[in-house]
Amino acid sequence: MKRYWPILLGLTLMLTGCSGSVAATSSKVPTKEASLTANPSATGTLSPTATATHVPITPAALGTHLPKAGAMISSENANQLGLLARWGNGNSKSAQYTPDGQYLVVAYSTGLYFYNASDFSFAKFVDLHTAIFDLVISPNGKTMVATSLDKAFIIENDISVFFIKTNVISMAFSPDSQTLALGVHQGNNDNIQLWDVGNRKMIREFSSGGDWVSAVVFSPDGKFLASGNNFTQIWNLDGTVVDRHGPYVSGGGTFDLSFSPDGSLLAEAGYTSTNIIHVWRVLENGRLVIYRNLVPRDRYASSRTVSFSPNGKYLAIGMSDGTYLWDINLGVIIRKLSTDDGKVGWSPDSKFLVVPGETGMQVFESRDGLPIKTFNVLTGPIQTLAWSPTGNQIARGTVDGGIALFGAQTGDLIATYGGDSLRNHFAFSPDGKFFAFKGGSHNDGGNVKIIHLQDNNFQQILKDSYGTGMTGESFSDDGAYLVTSGFIDGIDAIQIWKTSNWSLYRSWKVPDGLINGLILSPDGQTVALSYSDHDSILLFHSADGSKMQELAFTSPVGRSFVYGASFSPDGQTLLSVSSAYFSKQEERHRLVLKLWRVSTGEQVYSIDDTPGRKISAPLFEDARDRLNSIAWSPSGECFAIGMSDGSIQVYRASDGELIQTLAGHILRATAVAFSPDGHYLASGSLDGTIRIWGVLP
Repeated sequence: MKRYWPILLGLTLMLTGCSGSVAATSSKVPTKEASLTANPSATGTLSPTATATHVPITPAALGTHLPKAGAMISSENANQLGLLARWGNGNSKSAQYTPDGQYLVVAYSTGLYFYNASDFSFAKFVDLHTAIFDLVISPNGKTMVATSLDKAFIIENDISVFFIKTNVISMAFSPDSQTLALGVHQGNNDNIQLWDVGNRKMIREFSSGGDWVSAVVFSPDGKFLASGNNFTQIWNLDGTVVDRHGPYVSGGGTFDLSFSPDGSLLAEAGYTSTNIIHVWRVLENGRLVIYRNLVPRDRYASSRTVSFSPNGKYLAIGMSDGTYLWDINLGVIIRKLSTDDGKVGWSPDSKFLVVPGETGMQVFESRDGLPIKTFNVLTGPIQTLAWSPTGNQIARGTVDGGIALFGAQTGDLIATYGGDSLRNHFAFSPDGKFFAFKGGSHNDGGNVKIIHLQDNNFQQILKDSYGTGMTGESFSDDGAYLVTSGFIDGIDAIQIWKTSNWSLYRSWKVPDGLINGLILSPDGQTVALSYSDHDSILLFHSADGSKMQELAFTSPVGRSFVYGASFSPDGQTLLSVSSAYFSKQEERHRLVLKLWRVSTGEQVYSIDDTPGRKISAPLFEDARDRLNSIAWSPSGECFAIGMSDGSIQVYRASDGELIQTLAGHILRATAVAFSPDGHYLASGSLDGTIRIWGVLP
């Protein structure tokens, strides 16, 4: 939900100081340490006078052709890898027009993008060296505030003048543009802060009286401040409460608030037992009385964002099932605008509104709610990534379950599919004819779906399969078999399917547990199974389901947890990703890479994260974040892993030596994949971008 967006990211992501600029390249100096360390240049501390970066040309986006790479990636030249292309601007939940109507400003995870409002052409880019979650522009248009996970940047003339180091959940300017209100979360304290922007000083701070200050907004006359958390409150600017409505039951609360331009109405978005959207009439003394209750089409859909048009005629409401445009006087829906629910930006003349989200930036006419423009399509936090065996396509899956196929040379969208938001896993068949993915639980019962890629028609549903743990290694190298997870009489099982007719060839029950990795050896003779809550990998003979080996993981302190595994191209070794605590004093576990000999179960070597950096998995990490974050080069000479700080590390397979660290992504690098010809390395991230690396000439 909207109000939890920055905090949930804080629990699952670690931000870095990596630049989002396409021009960024990594160091060409190899590192000799055999440890999971990131490039020191990938992180940094911003100074109070940090200068934002302007990019003179539009950064590479969908539709940009991939430059030709140099030689095939090997252990000898991996230190010469550099960035060739970046597809996508990143994730966006917030967009605003400048008060003069000249620009549409969009807060992406990679930075602030300015588009000319007349034709939505790219104008300029401001890089604040961190992921941006939200922005607000002062009424006089002179100041902008952008928030990251732990900072609020005050920007004037596209330059970061100073920043406030705090966890900002919500923010708003006063009508005279002099005061900035912040809803902040600091440990167990949830407060409202008032800042004098010109003097860069905090004027006042007072307790919000509840959890998560998810909304703050000034009344148009500047007399009152409205806030939302477990309830909606109206404040005098001295911090005294004028009125309060709530608290809401069953964990509900106010997510967003919006005053009408004349200040007579206050609209409330939130989650309640009825999910009715309240529109209050604001009395002269600041107290609220109900004006109208808006009933959503779906009574189970909660409202997340709400925004009055500048002329006061319309109300845009972002619901859990999409964004709707309402006629406020009649209290009726004009049209459902989008399936996204990002924070709506209105043009100053109220003629247009833009809805940011994971399906792209969509611009609508307010008169009839019809779309007029869509750009930066198919963003969203990337969870999985795969290169087709033909090298012509790249598949990516996002955490919301969306799966898309792109042309590998152009980045053009080919097709989209609805996957499963909990386990967005898929695999290409070795001949490139079929695409298998875990279906959505609502439409497909969670079963694996098979698509014929030549005509893009639906092909098959594999009954009683659920596909968790599916990767590019789920098909045997000859394409004859596909391994999936499934059920036998309600018990977890491994299933092997014959691809010639998609019949179930063999299945056997396995111990209970949350499967997060299930792969076939290249020759199809061995199945490797890993659980997110176990400390071992089980190897089975695919011919009869008998257990072949159990690879045990240990931790100096407590338990070790396995995230995933990958067979080397020759099938002789298995690379695993796991975690371990090395001392009782450590706040977080460290990542561990291990190489195993398949035939004997012998450990060849182990690579541990270095102490002190804490760039490995944060608390509450989901194992799916690691499943696709390791990949072998086709030659088997090296392997790559995506890191929590957004970097990509490339290792020599023979001895585990770190060859290269590629700094680029703003957020966690969740997926890596080598092209079949070995010339390219693709990486995906929770920042919503795909980056493609190759040997520089």
